[in-house]
Amino acid sequence: MYYLNFSISSECGLSDAAYNTQSKLFILNVLTEDFKKNSVVAITRSDDIPGLKSHLIKDFDSLNISRQKKYSLIIGRKVSHGIMGSIEKNGGMPIYPLLASDGVEIFQALVLEKDKVDVILDAVSRYNHIENFDSMRLEASVSIPAMMASSMADIMFDLTDTEKNVLLNAYRMGYFSWPRGNDLSNLAAYLKMAKPTALYHLRNAEKKIMKMLFWH
Repeated sequence: MYYLNFSISSECGLSDAAYNTQSKLFILNVLTEDFKKNSVVAITRSDDIPGLKSHLIKDFDSLNISRQKKYSLIIGRKVSHGIMGSIEKNGGMPIYPLLASDGVEIFQALVLEKDKVDVILDAVSRYNHIENFDSMRLEASVSIPAMMASSMADIMFDLTDTEKNVLLNAYRMGYFSWPRGNDLSNLAAYLKMAKPTALYHLRNAEKKIMKMLFWH
């Protein structure tokens, strides 16, 4: 099995809405009706519903946006750009969430056969400009649920890349174990950060997680 990650430059409604509301859009599910239309479920932290609608409508022929506490829920039917169809038609399985950001959409997928990776990329590139891509063979030791959990952390806790990196390495190094496997000095040295910097990012990550868990 292979892991495929690629990004495309995008001017679609999802990317436009992300750019103009300064908030990432996380696509939770896509139902490919045919090669021309997709049904989409997405969320964003933005509460600018008029702003979201004004940019999403360029691609959506049906659209509903509702505010759900900390997120806006987007459900609708949109024009397909052939990406999901290219993945699924060629034996790929999307890993959700997908991400729409400032002029870029990022996709992840599991692919059963190595030769299908190039087939998928070729199919996607017929209709889209691929900015970057990467693929790797997944060994038995790789945890697919952990990969998905890492992606979901963006949605659940809105951690920055640095916060996720510090938190992940703190966990791996036994910082949260009892007795503690490594202290802050070792963690900071491993990350090549000053101790106050490492502690700052660690505390920020912990605060965001606690806020989400106990927010009401």
